[in-house]
Amino acid sequence: MILVKFSNNVTRKEEVMSAQTTINEAMENLDVDVRGLLTLNGAFISKDDYDKSFEELGVTDKARLYDVVKSDNA
Repeated sequence: MILVKFSNNVTRKEEVMSAQTTINEAMENLDVDVRGLLTLNGAFISKDDYDKSFEELGVTDKARLYDVVKSDNA
């Protein structure tokens, strides 16, 4: 089991999940939509990795997911 923390400009959520949970499943469980670039423990991940489990991505105890929105006028 791992502690998954998600945050973006508006929302902060956390939940304990199985290491076998994929990024897409985690987003569904947390009831959030990714609107920008997603980072996992500080490293950007591609949309191809969203179907991989936390374990496949090397996460064993804690996962920090940040939805980073980049804009030209920020």
